[in-house]
Amino acid sequence: MPAQHSQHPLTQAIEQAIANPAAANLKALLEELECISPSLPEAEQLQVAEDVLAQLIDIYVCRAEQLLDG
Repeated sequence: MPAQHSQHPLTQAIEQAIANPAAANLKALLEELECISPSLPEAEQLQVAEDVLAQLIDIYVCRAEQLLDG
């Protein structure tokens, strides 16, 4: 995420989700992304969306691995 958004609640929520993928509320994270995106210039919207979606994919992968291992 761009530096000015490093302290945004979405950033904090993603960090918590990465730390505990099984408890992550991915729908809420996507809804939060939708809330911040319209306030940004289009190019920055795309960059933030790319960063967040990549992190959400990582969380899904961790969750799947935990399910398969457990």
